Amino acid sequence: MTELATGDEGALGFPEGFTWGASTAAYQIEGAADADGKGPSVWDTFSHTPGKVHGGDTGDIACDSYHRYREDVALIASLGLSSYRFSSPGRESSPAAGVPPTSGAWITTARCSTNSASTA
Repeated sequence: MTELATGDEGALGFPEGFTWGASTAAYQIEGAADADGKGPSVWDTFSHTPGKVHGGDTGDIACDSYHRYREDVALIASLGLSSYRFSSPGRESSPAAGVPPTSGAWITTARCSTNSASTA
């Protein structure tokens, strides 16, 4: 088990080499509910069922990270974070949905480096 580092005054800190990062979950930030041939997810269907979600809110737009991923990665880089964990719904790279596994914004995002904020 890793020990927590302590400062001169006994305050708890993070061990040398600790990786700071950010994480997101696809449905909560993605948006683009029907972009690029994506089919509905379980959450899309649930949130569009009357009476299931207070106020009828859906994730159809959310934070629109599907279209704004370059800005998102640049923001992560500007914060000096060295790690980004995101979830990608299977429907985005599902041959059953007619979307090849090498297409879509999330595949590009997976190759991003928070050190340069590039998306190549």
